Amino acid sequence: MLFRRLMAIAVVTLTAGCSAGPSDSTRAQHTPELRWTLVASHPHDPKRFTQGLEFRDGRWLESSGGYGESFVVLEGAEAPMARLDLPPHQFAEGATFAGDAIWLLTWRAGQARLLDQELVVQRTVRYAGEGWGLTYDGETLIMSDGSNYLTRRDPVHFNALSGIAVRDGDAPVTRLNELEYAHGLIWANVFGTHRIAAIAPDSGQVCGWLVLDALAERIERPPGWDTANNVLNGIAVDRDTGHLHVTGKRWPKRFEIRVEALDAIAPCAVR
Repeated sequence: MLFRRLMAIAVVTLTAGCSAGPSDSTRAQHTPELRWTLVASHPHDPKRFTQGLEFRDGRWLESSGGYGESFVVLEGAEAPMARLDLPPHQFAEGATFAGDAIWLLTWRAGQARLLDQELVVQRTVRYAGEGWGLTYDGETLIMSDGSNYLTRRDPVHFNALSGIAVRDGDAPVTRLNELEYAHGLIWANVFGTHRIAAIAPDSGQVCGWLVLDALAERIERPPGWDTANNVLNGIAVDRDTGHLHVTGKRWPKRFEIRVEALDAIAPCAVR
């Protein structure tokens, strides 16, 4: 099974200090690197060009991109439950659970699909610009478009409500991609890197960085590996344990990590 938990995996403790941090142009000097612990490694389908990853009530939601090969899949503990393939001219991007529904973005087609729990399309809506990442905070959808700007959208009609500019100190943090809402923060992968920004949902300030180069070094790279594109992308939270699950495009593993000392940045997350 795709997401069966590996047995007898030793818990390995790693600190963010063991990996290169964000560049000075995207990281304020006072913004901390967050310590994390590797809890387990799980298998992940290396054919998936992961765009969105979420976990709710024992089910995994994952979208995979690429023209002519885009799809979204819903999987239980033992086997796939549902799958939706996109037209060949559309490139799947972020996907998220939103209450009883599921939303799926496209990259440049300007279309978002509202799906039911069996991935049957209920409605298609249009939006301007590109679609990258998507998450849901329990009230509104939060969408990225590759810039440093996050847009809040109505979870029923998908209309834009408001937005925030993401900054680390005074520096804009661009190329925000896959998103996850967890621990009162918006977690955003910075495309092309192995870094995740923990963002205050109201101010847009980066509260801390997860630097995950050490995880990228643990995956096997077959001949012809695309270093530029097969990067970290995929963040999900297990709300029972609080652990984050991260993977990447065409990565053969999904890593389960525990972020340490979250209480230290809790004031930054207050809404």
